[in-house]
Amino acid sequence: MDMTPGVGLPEAAWHRVTSAPKRLLVLDYDGTLAPFQVQRDQARMPPATMQALERIVGSPGTRVVILSGRPTAEMATLLAPLECTLIGEHGWERREPGGHVRFVSLPDAARERLEQAERDADDLGFRRLLERKRTALVMHVRGLEDGKAHAILRACRRAWYARASDGILRLVETDGGTEIRAVGRDKGSAVRELLAEEPTTTAVVYAGDDATDEDAFAVLRGRGIGILVAAAERPSLAETRLASPLQVGAMLEEWERRTGAASGTSR
Repeated sequence: MDMTPGVGLPEAAWHRVTSAPKRLLVLDYDGTLAPFQVQRDQARMPPATMQALERIVGSPGTRVVILSGRPTAEMATLLAPLECTLIGEHGWERREPGGHVRFVSLPDAARERLEQAERDADDLGFRRLLERKRTALVMHVRGLEDGKAHAILRACRRAWYARASDGILRLVETDGGTEIRAVGRDKGSAVRELLAEEPTTTAVVYAGDDATDEDAFAVLRGRGIGILVAAAERPSLAETRLASPLQVGAMLEEWERRTGAASGTSR
């Protein structure tokens, strides 16, 4: 596994991309396309990254999907005017170009556990730090002093551990917080469904930055190219690594050049 950071992909990976008749490019948002921000609604892609992505979406030969833990409504606002398939809440909802959204039904047991976990956070006095989604809760501590952040996360994890002990919910660490979410859908299952929609000859590339993306990397082993976005090397099922969202942007510009997206042609 080549985990050396650089601009773009290893040459062998580029050959797989450019020699394929079709390409599927799946990208996480926070920490991958856009740098993390304390105020989540300010997490925007660098202009050059947005411009490159717009040109790739508008070109033949490459299908672009943005796959995030965010709800698709948030993603559509952050990505406007870009129109591509958006998969939100780790696969629990999907928005197609044009605005049609399909929601996967949340089991009643998961909904009840999430309501209990929300009350736990309220009892601990953490309401202002809590993000409530349809299928998950996220405790955000980005921007807090380290000692305080660690204390909040310890208390939250202790409270939520019991809610996730029977396999209905899953407790996971995130970059800048902790999340408890419904079991049954994840980025791996979302990627598996996308692969089923594509011919086996399609070249598939997925870029993501955190533990939730490892589910997708696992599905892609032997089928596509996983890119871990991380400043430092760490254990991962990804095939290669880019150091930052800025390098992801540079990779997208190289994608344009190599696939002909910049000129509107397909290779």
